[in-house]
Amino acid sequence: MMTDIETSASLHQYGFMKNLSPQQHKRNVFFATFFAAQVSGLLMVVLIIVWAINGNNASGTHVGGIGPFLSFYYHPVLMTIGMVFLTGQGAMLFRVLTHVDRNILKIPHLLLMSTVTILTALGTYAIFVAQADVTPMRDLHDWVGLLTIILFGVQFIFGFLAKFYPGASPPLAQWYRPVHNFMGALVFVLACASALTGLALDGEKDFSTNGSISKAAGLFTICFAICVVVLMVNRDFARTSWTTSKSEERSPLLANAVSTSSNRGYNAIE
Repeated sequence: MMTDIETSASLHQYGFMKNLSPQQHKRNVFFATFFAAQVSGLLMVVLIIVWAINGNNASGTHVGGIGPFLSFYYHPVLMTIGMVFLTGQGAMLFRVLTHVDRNILKIPHLLLMSTVTILTALGTYAIFVAQADVTPMRDLHDWVGLLTIILFGVQFIFGFLAKFYPGASPPLAQWYRPVHNFMGALVFVLACASALTGLALDGEKDFSTNGSISKAAGLFTICFAICVVVLMVNRDFARTSWTTSKSEERSPLLANAVSTSSNRGYNAIE
């Protein structure tokens, strides 16, 4: 039997264990989480698209065109890509591109959120076309989705005014920053909850192929949500000295919520 010391020495010898600094360990965990988020997010989107195509083909139709039946399948695809996947990418943007100035990152973040706005509008229109003869707001998915869209709209408008409107005062923008961060996280979580409740409406019906696909899409949605939230709220993953140059230090996530000092701290969602 090998002693604990001999086992540890053997592991080090064969490279199974490495003496990593705390910064290197944080970096490795960060990129592993980010990689898991990308893989689960892409699989989520692919499965939703496959689910929509299978649903269309099952009724002898094809993806494309506008009509009550086809519009129904546009809704989950557009909303998942926009409200879930792209919103998550916008949240992670400031975590990943740590060497890019946050004022520059505001532009791609705005473009992402603008794209989300367009996709959300199209997805909402699609479901109203598909269910024109159905009583609206009849289940939990409808209410969670409506709440998510309203909060996203408020978040987008106030975020744009605080960060891009020339007349916005710096103190107001500084005060609004933690509110924007919190609201962004809340909207993302609600969007994932809305997607899951929508998938449950289809996945709970039977054990068909399409029902199994929707269940798998729901599981990957959960994985994507967990990874994004971990990257957003974990202080170890904030834009601190382990991720930025020495000339660009960042404050931990939500630090500005309890501090009124005018520093350059910034968080995941801007």
